[in-house]
Amino acid sequence: MLFSILGTCVGADIILKKKNPNWKVQNNFVSYSPYALILGKNNIIDFSVNKQFFPTESDDHINKINNLLSGKIFKSLKKADYIIADLADFRISTAVLSFENNRKIYLTNGLLNDNDLLLLGDMLAKHMNSKFIPKINLIRLNELTDEQLRQMIEMFLESLYEDFDKDKIIFIKPKLTCQYLNNSQINYTQNFVLTGETNDMIDRVYNIAKDYIKFIEPPQNIIGDIDCASAFEYHFCWPYYNYMSKAINYIIENNGSIDCAVDKIRENCEFEIDQLIKSIVCKSLLLTIEKHINKKIVLIASTKIFESFLKQKYNKTVYEYIEYNKYSDISQIEEKISQLKSNDLIFVVPEIFNHGEKRTLFSVFYREFLVLNIDYFVYLPKLKVLDKFIGKFSDCYNNEIYVKQGAAIKIILNGCANKVYIDKQKRFFSVNLMSGDNVKIGQNCMLSGFIGCGYDAKIQIGKLTTISDGADIAVHSFSTILIGEDCMLSFREIIYSGDGHPIFIKENGQFRHINPCTDDKIEIGNHVWIGHSCKILGKTKIGDGSIVGMGSLVNKVFPNNVLIVGAPAKIIKKNVSWIRNVLEREIELDHNVYKLYANETVD
Repeated sequence: MLFSILGTCVGADIILKKKNPNWKVQNNFVSYSPYALILGKNNIIDFSVNKQFFPTESDDHINKINNLLSGKIFKSLKKADYIIADLADFRISTAVLSFENNRKIYLTNGLLNDNDLLLLGDMLAKHMNSKFIPKINLIRLNELTDEQLRQMIEMFLESLYEDFDKDKIIFIKPKLTCQYLNNSQINYTQNFVLTGETNDMIDRVYNIAKDYIKFIEPPQNIIGDIDCASAFEYHFCWPYYNYMSKAINYIIENNGSIDCAVDKIRENCEFEIDQLIKSIVCKSLLLTIEKHINKKIVLIASTKIFESFLKQKYNKTVYEYIEYNKYSDISQIEEKISQLKSNDLIFVVPEIFNHGEKRTLFSVFYREFLVLNIDYFVYLPKLKVLDKFIGKFSDCYNNEIYVKQGAAIKIILNGCANKVYIDKQKRFFSVNLMSGDNVKIGQNCMLSGFIGCGYDAKIQIGKLTTISDGADIAVHSFSTILIGEDCMLSFREIIYSGDGHPIFIKENGQFRHINPCTDDKIEIGNHVWIGHSCKILGKTKIGDGSIVGMGSLVNKVFPNNVLIVGAPAKIIKKNVSWIRNVLEREIELDHNVYKLYANETVD
């Protein structure tokens, strides 16, 4: 069975790494700009280059240049029985060389440096008896609108189908991995900016392409072997290649039915990769609790993998198993934990899941530790910093981070099960995450300073809100901060949603905790102006349209459209509102103030 590969190296890796003696790669066209491929069909120039003219360029790049100049790539695909294609290279830009009489040559950007591109333009001009316009234009596909990108995808598929039977094309969806296996450990790759931006563009392309094609998606948890340590590589673990090769084999056996393939392989192969990851985590967690191994162990997990390692190494079984996954009812698990109270127990949790608006197991253990003094171990991965990050990041520890195009963000990742959505921003700021956190920040905010989250913390900031330099926002463990739309927070604000640490009283020999934190919440409404150096504490609520005077300390509930000042703050005027600008008016925003927020106070 002969295959042609078009797109990334994933297709060739699936064929070559599985080493099926009946499968061979006939043509391998990878890392070409799709736009250059489409329009390059009309290049068809009887001209080729070699390293004599471009000694600093690689043989691979020279070969790619000659393939594009010939315009025969699509026709070369016909020599194979099947094409394995992907659309991930829609992230690659196109370099356009222009000549007299509107003649243009389209090449994949990055194959030659700028000086060599200009030299190539002069060489082609002489060959075509034309004149080269010494300017290189770039078409960056990631800057296209969704409608322009849709047109590009349609053009690409139409060009492909002109030369090859669509029923013989197997589309796959690649994904860059941010983790790789190294000596039975899971490590992170380094270039997260590149990984995040690329995965974001891939998702964008396939979200449009799903209207035209069916494709094999990668497993939810995807991981690479050590040769994937470089972020910009598509080399994955063996279960991944088992997954993809089985899918391709099912498609061939069922005459192109991708639905049949996906249905047949998804459950088993997803499970294979998940088992691989969970096994590594469970081995690490077992080392952590070794000194407590004589206690009774309650396992809270989606599978019993941990117990198998426990029995293998210590010939010991778990005392109780509580099934737990992302769909679990946390209150039911908490009830079971309470029923099992015992000083000779330890609770072991290999994996934590994010449950959105509902609390995670961290809050359960927090309460139960304070009340029942139970012991527990949760697996937490090593700290990772995503510096100047834009795009999509997800790992096998249930962290999901999406920062849309705009200003880059610094994210300090200390744990697992965090869910972050940051819409397009206008300013750089930092977010520190622990585990189980939920962060949602609206579009076109201008935030500065630092947002620190404890365990199972939640913060939401509405669109168009501005926070000036020196702001210190701490969403303490198990607490919530809600900041509305179009708010304006001045310099050096301190916003603390809780005490940050447990406080307890000893009475009659008994300890009583007085700040469980789980009810701590700060709510700041829409279009609220908080003046310079204010302090906002837990259990504060400020209504829409209100103003907080400079240096105030706020720790109570206040209605809408009031001016509050002091330490502690109190109302000194009602029925007030405000607009941002004195002379340079933002007309749309200012009109919204009068329509939406300039109201009389409702006590």
